[in-house]
Amino acid sequence: MENQTQFNRLNQTHENEIIDKGKNVQIHLIFLRHGDKDKDGSLTEEGKKEATDFGEKLEGKDAIKGYSSPVPRALETVERVIAGAPHGKKLTTRIRTELGIRPCSKDFFKKFREKENEGFGEAAEWYLSYGEQKPDAETSSPHEIAEDLAFALDRFIRMSDRLNSGSNIDLVNGTHQSMPEALLKEIMVREKEGKKIVGFEKLEEIGGALQPTESMEFLIKTDGSGEKELKLYFRGHEYDLDMNIINKLVGAYRKRTKKTRIMNKLILPFQELTINDVNCAGGKGASLGELAKAGVPVPDGFVLLSSAFDQFLKDTDLIQEIEAILSGVNHKKIHTVENASEKIQFLIISREMPENIKIEILKFYKKLDNKLVAVRSSATSEDSASAAWAGQLESYLNTTEETLLENVKKCWASLFTPRAIFYRFEKRLRRDKISVAVVVQKMIDAEESGIAFSVHPVTQDENQIIIEAGFGLGEAIVSGSITPDSYVIEKQRLKIIDINVNEQKRALYKKSKGGSAWKNLGEMGKTQVLTEKEIIALSKIIIKIENHYGFPCDIEWAKEKGNFYIVQSRPITTLRMKRKNRKFDLKKGIIVPSNISIFDIDRGSNYFSVVSRKSVLLIRSCFPWGYCDNNRYKKIFGFPSPHKPFYDSQRNIFVDKGAIVIERKEALIKIKRDNNYLYKIANRCQEDGDSLWRESLKIKNADFSKKTDKELLSIFKKGIEDEINLCAYLMFPLSLQGFFEESIKKQIAQNSQDQKTADYYFQILTTPARQNFGYFEQIAILKLAAAYQRYNNLVSIDKKIYDYLFKFDILGTKYGTGKMWSKKEIIARIKYLSKQSPQRKLKYLLNLPGQSDKQVKEVLIKLKADKDFRELIRITRLYVYLRTYRTDIISGAFANMFSLFEEIAKRNGLDSNLILECLPNEIIDNNFPDKKIIIKRATTNIIRGVDGKIYCVFGNKAIKVYKKLLINAKQVAIKKETKKENFDELPGVIANAGFTRGFVRIVLDNSEINKVKAGDILVSSMTTPDFVPAMEKASAFITDEGGVLCHAAIISREMQKPCIIGTGRATTVLKDDDLVEVDANRGIVRILKKVKQQ
Repeated sequence: MENQTQFNRLNQTHENEIIDKGKNVQIHLIFLRHGDKDKDGSLTEEGKKEATDFGEKLEGKDAIKGYSSPVPRALETVERVIAGAPHGKKLTTRIRTELGIRPCSKDFFKKFREKENEGFGEAAEWYLSYGEQKPDAETSSPHEIAEDLAFALDRFIRMSDRLNSGSNIDLVNGTHQSMPEALLKEIMVREKEGKKIVGFEKLEEIGGALQPTESMEFLIKTDGSGEKELKLYFRGHEYDLDMNIINKLVGAYRKRTKKTRIMNKLILPFQELTINDVNCAGGKGASLGELAKAGVPVPDGFVLLSSAFDQFLKDTDLIQEIEAILSGVNHKKIHTVENASEKIQFLIISREMPENIKIEILKFYKKLDNKLVAVRSSATSEDSASAAWAGQLESYLNTTEETLLENVKKCWASLFTPRAIFYRFEKRLRRDKISVAVVVQKMIDAEESGIAFSVHPVTQDENQIIIEAGFGLGEAIVSGSITPDSYVIEKQRLKIIDINVNEQKRALYKKSKGGSAWKNLGEMGKTQVLTEKEIIALSKIIIKIENHYGFPCDIEWAKEKGNFYIVQSRPITTLRMKRKNRKFDLKKGIIVPSNISIFDIDRGSNYFSVVSRKSVLLIRSCFPWGYCDNNRYKKIFGFPSPHKPFYDSQRNIFVDKGAIVIERKEALIKIKRDNNYLYKIANRCQEDGDSLWRESLKIKNADFSKKTDKELLSIFKKGIEDEINLCAYLMFPLSLQGFFEESIKKQIAQNSQDQKTADYYFQILTTPARQNFGYFEQIAILKLAAAYQRYNNLVSIDKKIYDYLFKFDILGTKYGTGKMWSKKEIIARIKYLSKQSPQRKLKYLLNLPGQSDKQVKEVLIKLKADKDFRELIRITRLYVYLRTYRTDIISGAFANMFSLFEEIAKRNGLDSNLILECLPNEIIDNNFPDKKIIIKRATTNIIRGVDGKIYCVFGNKAIKVYKKLLINAKQVAIKKETKKENFDELPGVIANAGFTRGFVRIVLDNSEINKVKAGDILVSSMTTPDFVPAMEKASAFITDEGGVLCHAAIISREMQKPCIIGTGRATTVLKDDDLVEVDANRGIVRILKKVKQQ
C-alpha cells in the first residue's frame, strides 16, 4: 500500500489536468523494451536512433507520463522517446526507485528467468504468487515495474469511467515483454466491483513501434462506460500475447470479484450457476448451469460444489495423509504413482461422509423426483491447468439412491487415479489448488440420442451443422460401439442438405433397477433415427446454444417422450483458429511464427506415434503439405483433409487416430455412392507418380551449367510442387488399411477351419496386384549374381553393373538420408548372392506374379467367395501395391533431383548436405539462413501441417512440443516401464509363415544395415527398399509397425523368409545379440537368451 500511496501522490496533478480537458477519452499504454544494445548492455547508436524515432511517432497523442526501471539502457530509451516527441508534450519520467520499490534479489532473477523459459503465462503467474508469498521481502518486487503500472492503468480506467470528457491518455514504459500479462492481471484483481473489465474485443498487429511486428492493439470494454481503446507497443523477448491469455486474465478477474452467493454453500441447482462458476462447480457443472439459465432444455440437476470435497477432506483428517502419500511419488517411476493412487482412493472411499453433506445431497436428490441419476465428476483446477485434467475424471450412470453417496465419493477419489496423479506431477501442478465438484443429473430414458457440432468439424464450414443420431443411450455412440446416422444442415436457411442412414443392429438402454443393457433392434435398426422435422427442431436448439456462447459447440443430446434434452455442451477446440499468419505456398514461403499455439495438441485428440524413416527437412516439409491441404485433398478424394500431423526431426510421425477414423468414414461414404471410387483414386495416384518419375529423370540427366539462377529455381519449384502433389496420397491407403484387413479376416473366418489355414489364406489374398520398383531391383541384382556365378569374373558383367546402378542406385537413399549405392557395394552384394542359389531365387521371383494370381483364385474358390468379396480382394491387392509405390516414387524422385540441389548449393556457397536441411521457400527466395543456424535447427525441429500450411519450430520450442506429444500418445510411462519388464514372448502379426532362430540385429535406418550378417534376425520399426541388402542376408524380419500394405510383408513373401510385423515394441524389448526364435507359423517371437546389458 505504501507504493500505491506514493503513486497516488505523484499522479494527483495529472488527474486534474485530464479532467479539465475535452471529450473522447482513449487510453494508450505503450510498453517499450530498450533499443538495440551493445555487448556491455548500453544502447548502440542504432538503439538510440530507434528510441528517438519512436518518440516522433507520438504525434497526435497526449502522452503524459513515462516509466522505466533504473537499468541505464531502459531509462535512456524512455528519455530518448520523450526527447523525440513533438514539442509541447507533457511527458515526464519516473523510475521505480522514486516509487519506493526495493531492488530484486538474485534468487528472484534466477527463478523468474526459469519461468520465462517455460512460457509467457508461467512467468506472470509465478511472479504474482511469489509476491503474495513474500509480501514484505525484497524479492516480492519484479525486476520491472509491473505492479506500479498496474496501479497507474487501474487509476486511468476508473478515472475515465467517471468522466464525461477527457483526452487521450498515454503511458510509456520501459519493460520486459513478459510483464503485460502480470500487469493486466493486477488491474483485474484491483478493479472495484461494477468497474470490472467484461471483455476484450479485438487483438491485432499494428505498425509504429520500435519493432512493428511486435506491436499490439486491442479494444477493451468497461461496465457502463462504453468502449475504451488500449494500445500496447512491444520490443524485446519473443513472447506471445494472444486471446487465450487475455481470456484467462478476464476469467481470473471474474473469479476474484464473484459475489458471496456461493460462500458457505455445499450444493447449488443448475439454475443458480453460470459459466463463471468453473472454479467451484467445474467445467461440466458451470456449463450445465449456463445452459439452464439460457433457457436450453437441460435435464434437471444440481452440483455438489468443490467446497463439499474440501470439507470432507478437512473433517476426515485426510489432507495431511494425502500430502504425505503424494510426497513419496516419483512420477518417473510408475509403480510409485500406482501405489499412491491405490492408497489415496481407498482412504477417500472408506471414510464416512460428513452428516451435513450427506443430508444435503439426499435432500436435493429427492427434489429431482427421479429414481435414476447420472453422477459425474467435474474438475475445478485453474484455467492454466485445466487441459491436464481433461478426460481424467469419472462418471457413473444409472445411479440409484442406494449407490448415490458411494458414487459421489468415487468421483472425489477419481481426482487421484494413476493417470491424474501422473499429469499433476508432469504438468507441475503439485502445489496448485485442485479440487473436484460432482454433477448429479436426472437420467434421461433416451429413445434416441447422439452428438452434434454447431460447425462442421471436418469441412469447418461455419454455415453447416452436423448431427449424429442413434437409438438408445448416447454412450454407444461416444464409445464407438455403433455407427450412427449423420445429418448435415445448412444453418442460415435451416435446410437439410445431407442424410446418411446406417443400420444399427442393437442399442443400449437403461435398466429400471440401474445399469444398462443391449437390446437387438431388428427391423427398426434399419430405419432413420430422426425425422426431418426432428432434425430441424434439434438444429434450432444447437443454433441457440452457439449464439448464447458466441463460439462453435460440441453438444451431447438425448430425446425422451418426444422432447430433446442437452446433456453436455463444450467448445469445439479442434477448429482452426483464424490467424493472420500468411498461407504457406511456394510464392510466400513457410511461416516460422514466434507464436507456437498452432503446436498445441487439440483437446480430445488421440495422437499416436508412428516410427517412420528419418528424413531431411526439405522433403519432410513436403509430406504434410501434400496431405493437409484441404483444396488439394478435396480435389483428389472429394472431401477435406482431416489430418493435422506432427513430424519430428528424428523418425516419429504423430498422427491423430480420430483423423484416420474420419477419413475412413468419409471414404466409405464415397465408396457406397460410387463403386469405382477407389479405382479412380488408385489410377490418379499412378498417373501422378509416373509423371513425377519422368520429370525427375529429366532432372537427373540434365546439364545445369548453362542454366541461369532463375531457370534453376524454376526447375526446383516445379519439382517440389510435383513431390508435394504425390505426398497427398501418403495417408489415404493407411486410413483404409484397417478396413481392408478386418473385412478380409472376417470373411475368411467364416469359411476356414483353423487359425493356421486362415493366416495362410490371408497372406495369399493380400499379395500386391502389381510389382514395385524393389521387385525389379531384386530381379536385376539376381541376374548379375547368376552371371557372376557362371563366368566367375566381373569384367564380363561390368557394363551391366553400370546399367544396374543407373536405374537402381537411388534405392540406397530414403527421403534424403543415406547415400546412393556405389559400385563397390553392389559388387559385394553380387558376390554374396552368387553363393545363395541365385538361379533358383531368380526363377521363383520371375514366376511369383503369375503364381500369386493363381493362388488367389484358388483360395477364393475354397472360400466360396461372392462377387463383393472378390471385388474387395482386387482393390486390396491394388492398394497393397500403391502403398509401396507412392513412397518409392516420392523418395526416388527426390534422389533423382540431388544433382539439382547440389548445383543450387554450389552457387550459394553451401555444402550439398546443408541445402537438404533448408525449407523450400528459403531456396526459392534465395534467402538461406546462416550455416550454423541450419546445422543447429536440423538436429531438433518439429513441423506440423494444418490445412495446406506448414509450421515449424526449432530448438527448445520443438523439445517442449515433442514432450507434449509423448504425453498425449501415452508413451512416457509406457516406454519406461516396458524397458523394465522381462518378456519371454512377443506376439505379432504373421506376414509370411516360417520358422527360424538367430541373433537379433536392430536396424533403425540405412546407416546400420551393415550390422546384419548372414542368418541374423533383422529387427526394425519398419523396412523400406534401402534395407534390401540387409534383408538379403537376414533369415527373418520382425517389425514394430505393419499391416497388409507394408514393405516388410511384401518383401518377405518375395524372399520367402519368415516375417512377423506389428509387434509394437520389438525395437524396445529386443537388443542386439539377443538369441530369438521367430515362429511365423504362430506369429510369436520367443526370446531364448538375452544378452547381458552393460
